[in-house]
Amino acid sequence: MQTTDIDQELTDRGLLPTGTAGAEAIRYITTAPEPTPDRFRGALLGTACGDALGRPVETWTPKRIHAQHGTLRDFVPRVGRHRTTPAGTISDDTQLTSWTAEAILQGDDHAPFFAKTLANRLRSIRGIGSGTRRAITSHQQGTPWWRSGVDSAGDGAAMRAAALGLGFGRDLQMLRRDSTHNVVVTHTNQLAVASGIAQAYAVARLTRTPPHTLDPHELLTEIVAVLDGLHHVGGIERRPSAGGQWTRLVDRITELGAMLELDPAEAFAHTHNGAYVLEALPAALWSFLSRPEDPEEAVVVAVNGGYDADTVGAMAGALAGAYHGASGLPSRWTHTVEGAAELTDLGTRLHQRTWGHTTSSRPTAPATSATEADNVHVAVLLDRSGSMNAIADDVIGGFNTFLTEQSELAGECRVTLVQFDSQDPQEVVVDAKPVAEVPELTRSHYQPRGMTPLLDSLGTLVERIDRRVADHPEEFQLVAIITDGHENASHRFTRLQIAEMVKSRSDDGWAFVFLGANLDSFAEAGSIGMDRAQAADWEHNAHGAQRSFDALSRSSRKIRSARYSEKQALKDRLMDEVRHEWKSEGER
Repeated sequence: MQTTDIDQELTDRGLLPTGTAGAEAIRYITTAPEPTPDRFRGALLGTACGDALGRPVETWTPKRIHAQHGTLRDFVPRVGRHRTTPAGTISDDTQLTSWTAEAILQGDDHAPFFAKTLANRLRSIRGIGSGTRRAITSHQQGTPWWRSGVDSAGDGAAMRAAALGLGFGRDLQMLRRDSTHNVVVTHTNQLAVASGIAQAYAVARLTRTPPHTLDPHELLTEIVAVLDGLHHVGGIERRPSAGGQWTRLVDRITELGAMLELDPAEAFAHTHNGAYVLEALPAALWSFLSRPEDPEEAVVVAVNGGYDADTVGAMAGALAGAYHGASGLPSRWTHTVEGAAELTDLGTRLHQRTWGHTTSSRPTAPATSATEADNVHVAVLLDRSGSMNAIADDVIGGFNTFLTEQSELAGECRVTLVQFDSQDPQEVVVDAKPVAEVPELTRSHYQPRGMTPLLDSLGTLVERIDRRVADHPEEFQLVAIITDGHENASHRFTRLQIAEMVKSRSDDGWAFVFLGANLDSFAEAGSIGMDRAQAADWEHNAHGAQRSFDALSRSSRKIRSARYSEKQALKDRLMDEVRHEWKSEGER
């Protein structure tokens, strides 16, 4: 079905606003200064910080939060019935925001990509709402993305709208259209659509508002203007004192201007702050606009209001981050929140797409020369736990043979070597050196000890490579894990977090291989986001150690000799390719 036909259907259903946005919003967007990348990064990191701060107290009353934490200002673990989640862990608010951003980076018509992502990752969505689950399940069963949504006015659409403001904020018509497309994947209620557009506009506008110049009343007027065509949209208030009256969203937004001096208890008593978007969006706007120059306090107030604390906190955090930038958010939050490096990268890439000359920091076209094809970074994550001591010399010899073989090949290749154990999960022995310049590994460098913090070491390495990718977007990333035992010593990352990181980077074009001894390598690789074709077993002896580095060397050679499009076809089946070579050479 053509996009124009889809838009007509959405218009006929009363979901796509007709006409143009009001003059107030158009005037600001057409004259405001360009945003900086820091503002884009701030909007995404602010979302995550508000989400992570509020997640442990979601559904709690303000009284219960105060009794347990006083004023909650720092990340705390989320204590559940069956498990405790580490402090700083995000929920579906941030997941769906980042997946929206990833879909936008695929192209202007992002909604099909977004719907496919939700369908593929349904099981990994944390705290998913029942309506969103029904919508995704419907799409999995064949319902087109523009018809899969359910009639829900929950805040599950508005919570992810920050990415839409970043991706489409230069053009209000695109912002209204593409926000609608994003919302209807999961929600087909007019109130949900209007809230998504409102939050997206607010974020876009705040990224372009010079510091210390925000007039909250002007912003509220512009939000109402951008909802032109949806001014009639509203819902039944649920707070007991409202008596079941029907209220328009634009009226609730407008009246916030007279409430900015209220204390939080009074303000939330009026707006309420549940998962109903007629409550959550005004609550988030009030939290930020009542203290716009203090980003920490805006998020803290939103979260300590309780009830849907994570989503209201995430939305308020997006507004505060868009206005102040990542550098203006508390560093104790931005340095420890889950996925900070990934969100920083997404913000940078969205800024490049929206305001720069390129649409992505990832390579987007096949290489046209041997030099481009061979620009590869091989990162080796090498187990240095105590059980490797019996084969240490063989490991050293295998790595040095790998260096020799790769040095003989044409083209550019850089190597990073990180060894890990429980005393140091991330000792960088070699940091992205040209392969011909990498010194040989020796016993003075490689001394097995301790246990196996595989998850922490891999997660930290991925974050390290993320930073490299930001500066070297043309470089192909191959990550190889060589270990001889099960994870037994990680504290920072969970298996689910690592699986999501690996799948996300694989989607971005990275290659991963897993080479394991003394364990089921296929099951272990699968538990951290890899397929069987990316894994291989090796025996815990001299021959096995040498064979593992032979597999690494063959994988690297295949990737380095392939053109860009061939790399993408090869990257997820490298170990199958190596096994085929071994078989053809008569090896068992």
